[in-house]
Amino acid sequence: MVAKKEQTTGQPKAPAPEPPAGEATGEKSGEPEQQGTQSGGGDTAARRKAWVKKTPVERILDEVQKQEGKVAALKKELEKEEAALKTMREATKLLGGS
Repeated sequence: MVAKKEQTTGQPKAPAPEPPAGEATGEKSGEPEQQGTQSGGGDTAARRKAWVKKTPVERILDEVQKQEGKVAALKKELEKEEAALKTMREATKLLGGS
């Protein structure tokens, strides 16, 4: 019982130490950043494109395109579901249902 009281003393726990910025992002320490140049390994797929700030208009246009894509996908799914419903209704009529 004494051990329980020692554990619940009410003292706040120290937060876990955060890793240095280079380690958190996966960068190797000691190497200079080389954007746009290839390393000797030719590993260009692992590199990210340079960030280009978008204007508010470009952001809205991108969102509109994403929404149009979602709507088109939902319409296709709806057409499939309606076709399945139509088939079920025809089967019900053939079986003598209402």
